[in-house]
Amino acid sequence: MKKSILTAILMACLTTVSFAGSTSTTVPVTITYTGGCNIANLSTTLDLGTVPTVMSNTGEVMNPLTFDLTCSSGLSYSITTNATQYTMQANGTGSTYGMKFYQDASKTNLVMSNSPWNRTATGSTETVTLYPNVYPITGCSLDSGTGKYTCDAGTLTASVNLIISW
Repeated sequence: MKKSILTAILMACLTTVSFAGSTSTTVPVTITYTGGCNIANLSTTLDLGTVPTVMSNTGEVMNPLTFDLTCSSGLSYSITTNATQYTMQANGTGSTYGMKFYQDASKTNLVMSNSPWNRTATGSTETVTLYPNVYPITGCSLDSGTGKYTCDAGTLTASVNLIISW
């Protein structure tokens, strides 16, 4: 008898009881949206204009590069280039010129690979303008009377990658 009572107790403990029903709870979820940027009205080529053959050693600001940029509101982003300086020769063989981009025509704020233009987006389309500055490097002669350089005339070509990061 003791054995059968003990067996009955053990069997009762091992059986599971199930009931039909349901339960619900609230689970907190966090979603981070990093946003992004869209570029519009950026030409695949830029005509800088005519570089004067006589210029100062600080160079000449040429035709600006302009494009539209729309980024998510509040998004921090930067604009850089793929180099610190672009080097070009007149017609591929003449005087050597350098070119750097600036945020402003007064050439106070560089935009290059190691000098980003940091911005915060408004959520609206913004027009971005970069000012290329072309200046003499080699193959030019200095007129000591005027302090100006005379360089070879010709066509200058450079390949520039603009990098927009967020």
